[in-house]
Amino acid sequence: MHKWRQPIIIIGMHRSGTTMITDMLRRLDLFVGKDLEINSESEFFIRHNDWLLNQSGAAWDNPEPIRWFFEQKDVVSLSCEYLRARVGGFPAISYLGRKNFLAGSRMLSNMNMPWGWKDPRTTYTLPLWLQLFPDAKVIHIYRNGVPVAASLRARERKVLKQVRATYKARPATGWRQAKKLAGSFVGSCRCLSLAGGFSLWEEYLETALQMTDKVVPDAYTLKYEDFLSNPEQQLALLAEYCGLAPAASLVKQVACSVIAERGNAYLEDGELAEFYESVRGRPLMRSLGYDR
Repeated sequence: MHKWRQPIIIIGMHRSGTTMITDMLRRLDLFVGKDLEINSESEFFIRHNDWLLNQSGAAWDNPEPIRWFFEQKDVVSLSCEYLRARVGGFPAISYLGRKNFLAGSRMLSNMNMPWGWKDPRTTYTLPLWLQLFPDAKVIHIYRNGVPVAASLRARERKVLKQVRATYKARPATGWRQAKKLAGSFVGSCRCLSLAGGFSLWEEYLETALQMTDKVVPDAYTLKYEDFLSNPEQQLALLAEYCGLAPAASLVKQVACSVIAERGNAYLEDGELAEFYESVRGRPLMRSLGYDR
């Protein structure tokens, strides 16, 4: 089997630096899809991960019910068969792009370049993808749960503000007001609160750590704050794990694009500092070194 046919799969909680690091790996020639949305996630893999989650009534912000899916071996087997056909056939053109598809990469197992995808949902669906790509490399990126929860809340508040403005702009009466609203008022009610976003972070982290401990013991686990403290060295190590071979000058150039963040900047916000004090003693915060 060609050494590039197995993917690099990037997992981790939403708002944990996965987009930034994925973009940097893209600049070092990791192909992650032609059908990327704003967070550098392939629509092809998002659609299929959502499909897997939905079979058990799970969703990106309520992923735990997927355990019912994995307990049903017949459903898992059939789903695996279906996905194997999808990644090995014409549907994969959305990920590959027309040029790559026509050039010979008509299925993902024929890739002749470093490739993979990033989607936080894969944190939960990983066992099934590993049935298709048993030698895949996995990168897990994690970050302090407090700024993650704050970032999630800020995003959901922005969505709610935008949708509210659109709704309020409609006439108060008449057929337009009665017309069904497209979509929803917010992406995730759970993540509109710090507590909700933080509990989601706990669920993702617990699952990801179980995956990297039991399912993919040779996975590359990366602490976001460590990456920010020394991006050039961390990026070089990450590129080596991915099988990339960029010039040292390119690694340095890409690493220089990192905007340094103060890891404890959230403590300067009174509300976030108070919330941190309420959760700093939680098991994951302690075990990951975020309690001090």
